[in-house]
Amino acid sequence: MNLRNNTIKRLVSFLFAFALIISFVAPSVSFAEGKQESKYSVKVRIEGRDSTFVKPMLVNFDSLEMDGYPRIAKPEGGFKSLKPVHALMKALDKAGIDPNDESKLSILYDGTYIGMINGLEGNWMYTVDNKSADLGMNEFDIKNGQEVVMYYQENWEDSYYTWFEKEAIQVKKDEIFDLKLNASSFGKEDTVMQDAVILVNDKEYKQDGKLVKTNAQGLASLSFKEEGTYHISASKKNAKGEQTLSRAYASVEVKGAVEVKEASIKSIEAVKNIKVEFGTKEDRALSLLPKTTNIIDSNGKKHSVNLKWNLNSYLGEQPAEYIAKAIFTLPEGVKQSSPEMELKLTAGILVLEEKEVVVINKDLDKAIKATSDYYKRDNPGNPTGEWEAYIGLWASGNALTREYDWEVVDPGLKADTSGNETLTYAYSLLAQGKDPSNIWGGRNLFAELAGQQRDNGVFTNIGKHVFSIVLLDAGEKMGADVGSWNAPNRQKAIDELLKMQNEDGSFASFSYLDHTAMSLIALAEYRDQAEVNTAINKALAFLKSKQTENGGFDYKAGNEKGENSNSISLIIQGLVAVGEDITNHKGAWAKDGKTPLDALMKYKQKDGSFLWKLDTSIKGPATKQALVALTDIKNGKSSWLRLGEEIYLSSVGEEDVKDLIAEINKLPAIEKINFDNKTEVMGAYNRYIKLPPEYKLKVTNSAALLKAQEKISKIELTIKEIDDGIWDLPGKTSDITLKHKDKVAALLVKYNSLSKNDKKHVKYYNELQAAKAQIDKLEKEQGGSTATPGTSTPGGNNGSDTGSNSGSNTGSNSGSNNSQNSPKTGDNGILMPMILLLISGAVIVLLSKKRKTI
Repeated sequence: MNLRNNTIKRLVSFLFAFALIISFVAPSVSFAEGKQESKYSVKVRIEGRDSTFVKPMLVNFDSLEMDGYPRIAKPEGGFKSLKPVHALMKALDKAGIDPNDESKLSILYDGTYIGMINGLEGNWMYTVDNKSADLGMNEFDIKNGQEVVMYYQENWEDSYYTWFEKEAIQVKKDEIFDLKLNASSFGKEDTVMQDAVILVNDKEYKQDGKLVKTNAQGLASLSFKEEGTYHISASKKNAKGEQTLSRAYASVEVKGAVEVKEASIKSIEAVKNIKVEFGTKEDRALSLLPKTTNIIDSNGKKHSVNLKWNLNSYLGEQPAEYIAKAIFTLPEGVKQSSPEMELKLTAGILVLEEKEVVVINKDLDKAIKATSDYYKRDNPGNPTGEWEAYIGLWASGNALTREYDWEVVDPGLKADTSGNETLTYAYSLLAQGKDPSNIWGGRNLFAELAGQQRDNGVFTNIGKHVFSIVLLDAGEKMGADVGSWNAPNRQKAIDELLKMQNEDGSFASFSYLDHTAMSLIALAEYRDQAEVNTAINKALAFLKSKQTENGGFDYKAGNEKGENSNSISLIIQGLVAVGEDITNHKGAWAKDGKTPLDALMKYKQKDGSFLWKLDTSIKGPATKQALVALTDIKNGKSSWLRLGEEIYLSSVGEEDVKDLIAEINKLPAIEKINFDNKTEVMGAYNRYIKLPPEYKLKVTNSAALLKAQEKISKIELTIKEIDDGIWDLPGKTSDITLKHKDKVAALLVKYNSLSKNDKKHVKYYNELQAAKAQIDKLEKEQGGSTATPGTSTPGGNNGSDTGSNSGSNTGSNSGSNNSQNSPKTGDNGILMPMILLLISGAVIVLLSKKRKTI
């Protein structure tokens, strides 16, 4: 019996020892042979002004290198810790928003700040675990598992970051549930947000005919009668109509009493590659790609989804195959698979070899100059009839310098007119360098025009309708007050314009060629809408069917019978607006080698004017349209669509200057500026450098701002030099030798040159102190000096809690003074396995001895 008990004891002991050994060895075996999990994992969400750009997603990656993102500056030696900029770049890639596309993402100061995401430019901020960060995107340390939220602010001085206490909720039909909306703002304690209007699927939500708002506790009660998944956000505007809340996010899944198995995505149907002719422009190439594809769900059901294409590094005049990428969203009722499937497609665009050199009329510049000179000799008159001439002169860089009475004296336009006067004067004023949003003693023609839109979304006739859409969109891009021109009214206008299209692809009920061309200009910037893209393609097919053998166009019916230069010019403007190449003699818009440009140039006269028809002497309407068309061809872009991108309004500028002066006045005196002021200093500086030169001169206190920016930059450089220098020291304190004495001393001198506030931003000060202590120890052992030059005992905590406001501890080296290990070596985690190995060895020895005595 005793022998049996001893045998069992020995067996148990050996098993225990074996388990201890395995506990040390197994992780290595698992790492070497098993599937390795991603080293870094961060949750990311991106909220725009009116929509969620990237819903909550988990991004996983294994490396901190940023070589794939050349606009992000890498610290010397590369990134050593996880930053928000890593998470942002990976999330944009995963969401199909190319972070290397400068039209999609604006990166400021090498990754410190973000100026634009997905084409939305303005104030972009970020939080970590719903806490605001006090460092740049490429500076702040984050940890695995944290959530980074990028959000847009319409007015950063009057705004709150908001988030729902619960992000994912499941309820049953008609079940009442509460959502709590929390809020935070710089310099204020976290609170709850009262009187915020709840948005469901981006629309204000009503129950019993009343808007649902948050109460004093930040709570809102909701219920849904229909099954489905609802996207919940919130809105609150100030007296100026500006949105003051960042977009909060919650997803509510409503199910009935009987649980229905939800379908998930199973597969995506591929699309065919395409071929395009040499010289095809990017917009045209993208327009030829399929607009939809099908997905198959787990129940075998087919769903059509809209594709949004993106193309990088495309060169239409360099034969090669280019890869286009498309993203799409899952239709209602279909959820992601597990593991998640990337909602992305690719297609090849093959640019064919050049068969004939694409020649743009060598006389194009000469023709533009001649027509501009024609108007300089015979100035255009009243905007009601000559407004296109003013646009053509502006677009060609030949705007008239004379000042007309109507530029300074109110001509008595009715604010609610049903005619075109508001429209034509506004365009003419813009072209002459005036501001239609603040003209004639304070009138705002943008807002007045927006007010002329009828309840059904229409602006009187199709001509006014088209150019009202274009003008109001331009005004919005300029930053003007465009009155009631908002997203719903804009969409109404687009929808009504689509209703004006005929079965054959033409628009309106007369002047089909002209109105179809005009409509292309208005629809050009809405091709991301499937219905708009379909309408554009139908319109192009209609115009192509009316093209004559000489490259011009002839409707051959009614009052449009017979070719005329006016229609040719308008069609050129429409085609250029939607990205068509009309100058390629072997292209889609050439007939027997003749292009629309060739057809138009037949009407040009020696004095620079253009005839309407060859058998008439009528010039006026044709000349102004021709000037715009020629300029569009030269620039490869619609003059009408350039307005919003290239004109800076004086009213906006004066307001920007006024706000910036007030902002600079709030900054501390230069002697009190420290690194804690970086956000407000750099925010003001970024706004200053974006001003046109004439408005920079109006910032009367710009000198103070530039000095503040210079001081912040110097402090930041010093902090970086200290941290980089510390990082270059050996990872283990025990590896520090006397040869490092001078470097440590120099770093300490730099450290002590900083103010108390700035010292806390040095991340690795504890390692520096440990290095200094090691050098003092070595010198003492050699009988030398016991004090490293340039050292002193700092007051307060230095860097151990820099990022506490963001849910991250950027001072992760706190308490490392007495340690022989630095976070740089990554060997702290070996201690426990070593202990287990020693215990295992001891047990084995003990058991061996026992066995000998048995």
